[in-house]
Parts: sequence; C-alpha cells; structure tokens
Amino acid sequence: MGFLYKILETITPFLGYKKIFSLESEEIKAYSQKHNLDLPVPPPSSISRNFNVTKHTMHLRPCYQITPHNVQNIVTKVVMFIHGGGFIFGIHPVHWLAIRDILKKTSLPVWAPDYPLLPNAGLKEMTLMLYETYTTIKQTYPAAEIIMIGDSAGADLSITLCQYLKTETQLPLPHRLILVSPGQASETDPQIISEIKKIQKNDVMLSINLLKTMPKLFNMDFDPNNYYCAPFNSNFTGFPDTYVFSGTHDIFFPQVKRLVLRLQSYGIKTEFIEGKDMLHVWPYMPVVPECKKELARIIDIINLP
Repeated sequence: MGFLYKILETITPFLGYKKIFSLESEEIKAYSQKHNLDLPVPPPSSISRNFNVTKHTMHLRPCYQITPHNVQNIVTKVVMFIHGGGFIFGIHPVHWLAIRDILKKTSLPVWAPDYPLLPNAGLKEMTLMLYETYTTIKQTYPAAEIIMIGDSAGADLSITLCQYLKTETQLPLPHRLILVSPGQASETDPQIISEIKKIQKNDVMLSINLLKTMPKLFNMDFDPNNYYCAPFNSNFTGFPDTYVFSGTHDIFFPQVKRLVLRLQSYGIKTEFIEGKDMLHVWPYMPVVPECKKELARIIDIINLP
C-alpha cells in the first residue's frame, strides 16, 4: 500500500460518510431533507467545456448525454454510468472525474442518469427512471452495444435494472456489466453478517448500520425473491459478461464474494477483481496509484471488443 493511499485512508473518515451512514433511518431522512441531497448535480465545467452535453428529462429527473467532439458517425458502443451514493447522495465529483477519463480514453458517448433519491423515491421509482434512460439510449443508438457500469448503490440498481429488463420487457440486456463495489443493503445470513462485523473496523467509509436503516427507509420487508430488495439473490440466467470490483476493507466484501459465486453458478462469465486492503469504490478515487490502476482496468474492459 503506497503513501498516497495511506493518506486517502486517513482523510476519508473526516468526510463524514461513515458518521452519516451510522445514523438511524429517521435521522438519515432528516439529514437528506435538510441538505437538499436530492437536488440534481449537473456536469462540472471540466465536462461541459470539453465535451458535448445534452440534458434529457426522464421521470422529472435530468439525464446527461455526454459525447466527445470526435465521436464517430456510427456509434457501436455506449456507456450507461449509474452512480452510487447509498441511495441518498447524487453524482459526486469523483464520478464526474471517472466519467471524464472514460470519455477521453474510449471516445464513446456516456449517459449519466441523475436518478431520484431517498427519501423522495423508492427503488421502483429509481429503476423506472433508469429504464427510461436505457430505452432512450436504445432509440438513439439502435445498433450500439450498451456497457452498463454502476458503483455501490448504482451497482445494485444495475442488477435490478437488468432483472427488470429481463422480466418486464422485450429489450435485450446490456452487452457488458461492470459492478464497482456493489453492496446489498439487506442481509439475513448470519455467517455473512459475522464476516461484515469483522471488516467493520477496517472500513473507513461505511457502517454496518446500513443493513438496518436501508430496509426501513425503503419501507420494504426483506424478500429473498424480490430483486428490488435482494438483487444479489437474483436468477442470473441470460446475464451478460460481468466484471466485479470489491475491496477487502469494504464491509460488503463478503456479500460480493457470494454474488460472484452465484453469477458463476448460472454460467455467467464473471471476472472478480479483488482489491487487497482497498476501501469502498476505490477505483474512482483520484491521484492515488492503486485507484488509477483500477480505473484504467475499467476503461480497458469498456474498450474490449
């Protein structure tokens, strides 16, 4: 572990995410409302100055279509970027930095839906907004393959959207799925919960309290057969090639190992990238070599034929 990563690990607790995720459900709701966390987050000037940005409205929320100036007339691939944030935070500056790098190094269009958040929307409302984004991409680029990438809550929503597409529509699934630090916000397996508790002391960003507060915030009882609240328990038949990133200092790491085994049990080509001693969503952290290396790997995956 390098010097810059140690600095990142030292300063992350001071950003306050673990403290927020340690709150009770009503306190998280009040915090979100007080700080207007549900407000849209438009692209920064570093994006709008250097790329073509078109704002669409999907289910009363913005979705940003970002295209390199040198994009080919015939688009063969499109990236659908589903941000994380614990279902309460919008698109973060590190997401925009990752999107910028993807644009620069792939020359592909990137669509970034700014989906609705808790407590103003539930999982079904979030999924419907993402579904509208997906259908609009298909209409805009009928012949293009969609590479879907989601981190954290966005990774969960990526799985949920794929299940929705498979069970409720006739649309094809994305060509490739990239899941960065996924984590299911509900858990009943005592062995997994025990492993999460052991990792908790090393996770500088997340709190195990999420497993208690998120089901309450969504007002949803745990149902292992419901892909909205238990996406990791899904029937993965027909899923695309899937690439999964997770760090060993992420409380959701035990869940992710089980998810990878489940994907493989359905015959899905799955590559698991394990980040030794890495924190939640580490590939998106700027400057740090260990993080930049994995973002470069993500871009290589996007660029695969």
